[in-house]
Amino acid sequence: MQNVILYTRVSTDEQADRGFSLRDQEARLRTYCDRAGLRIVAHYQDDHSAKTFERPAWAKLMRHIERDASVDTLLVVKWDRFSRDATGALSMIRLLEDRHGVRVQAIEQPIDRIDDVPEQLLMLGFYVTAPEVENRRRSMATKRGMRRAMKEGRYMYTPPKGYARGRDEKDRYMIVPGLDAPFVRRAFEMLADTTMSMNAARARLVAEGFTCSKNQFTVMVRNPLYQGDIVIPAWRGEPEEVVDGIHEPLVSREMFAKVQARFAKKARRHYRKLVEELPLKGHLLDPRTIHTSARKLTGSASRSKHGYRVWYYHGVGKGAYRVSAKKVHAAFDELLDSVRLSNAVAALAREMAKGMLSGEQAARVQRERRARERLERADAKLLVVDERYLDGDLERDSYYRLKTKYNEDRQAARLEIDAVKQGTESLARRLDFAVGLLHRLPDVWANQPVEVRDALVGSIWPAGLYLDGANIRTPCESALLALLGGENAENEERQPLKRGWRPVGRAREDSNPRPSDP
Repeated sequence: MQNVILYTRVSTDEQADRGFSLRDQEARLRTYCDRAGLRIVAHYQDDHSAKTFERPAWAKLMRHIERDASVDTLLVVKWDRFSRDATGALSMIRLLEDRHGVRVQAIEQPIDRIDDVPEQLLMLGFYVTAPEVENRRRSMATKRGMRRAMKEGRYMYTPPKGYARGRDEKDRYMIVPGLDAPFVRRAFEMLADTTMSMNAARARLVAEGFTCSKNQFTVMVRNPLYQGDIVIPAWRGEPEEVVDGIHEPLVSREMFAKVQARFAKKARRHYRKLVEELPLKGHLLDPRTIHTSARKLTGSASRSKHGYRVWYYHGVGKGAYRVSAKKVHAAFDELLDSVRLSNAVAALAREMAKGMLSGEQAARVQRERRARERLERADAKLLVVDERYLDGDLERDSYYRLKTKYNEDRQAARLEIDAVKQGTESLARRLDFAVGLLHRLPDVWANQPVEVRDALVGSIWPAGLYLDGANIRTPCESALLALLGGENAENEERQPLKRGWRPVGRAREDSNPRPSDP
């Protein structure tokens, strides 16, 4: 008899409390198990979104599977109960099957074992992709509707301090002044007409009954919504836009400008400190959190009993994960050596880049020729329009309308010519650069400063890396390496590596020999 775990899920607490979905899912799963003769060893249920696997009950389920080797199958009603992210779903299915020997099955959308019927992979791909497509389509429709309403002057997000949800005469959503509106007005009055600080103004209002944290207060006094403006953020090629809202402003534009002038500051820039002895800092993940929160490790050095520094990558807090940087770097050297492009692949990719570059050059010449033709036509039409206007054949309105149109055509053609002349780096050149870099990856890594190494790791493995036993792995496949075929270059084609970076256990200023690292 097979041992199975049941998993049920809804998206929100409200659905879990008031709906019947969870109970219905569980009932259908238990009925299926009774008919099929399956033994239920556990049941886990979540009330969280399926966009990621960061769900409380799912984390408990994974711990159960890790400690109980008798589990054969994880059962869900449909694949959208398992996940609504295609990439995450396929990765999790592979993890459960390969590492734990646990098969995932949906009772209403069953698939045969892929090892027995490879074509079932196509059906599985459809089942796990359809929920993500539905989510994205719904999200796009909602986003477009909200942006359309905001362009009409309706603020569509959660009302900030001083406003509340309301309805207009046509029962459409809008924000209206709320109970905190007098406090917001007083806040702007105090900050505009006195030398009072933000903290002092907030403290006085809080003493009078206004509930507002320091961060909320700082955001509030900088929000142009209070002077009647709605900021519509940039989206899908549409630039950021500011429109007049139909809601009632709480302060005048003059008062709002005074407050902004008082507290205008240069934006603070935050930098991540790079350490030469820890080039993977910021990219190395805690292996214990790969399938939950994927926390990044930091790093530091400790002083050994012999007086030299030993470097470690580690987490934060009591009981945090800790590993020798020397061990990590040795594993990373092996990874670099394994993903280096073979000579044959590098030569083929360079030939492809040359062909692409030749095609791009011809395309640029064609683009410039067509743009110049459009420019010449626009100039000719402008000349005709001017002559007809001077001869009295065109009305003033028609003249200015045509003049504007042909000037816009002329400007667009000039911009196209400038874009072609700028000669921005083409895809072919980037491909050629990437091929050369991956072909010499170990040597490039060994002889570059820490800033270059940091950018290199981030571009090739943007999802991060983690130590799995003696090997470095990544939670997601590198798109660059998959594209260029950088896995498993032929060993006989590799040259000896030039390891130029400093031994991990030795301090920068220490050049004396020392005992081996503990």
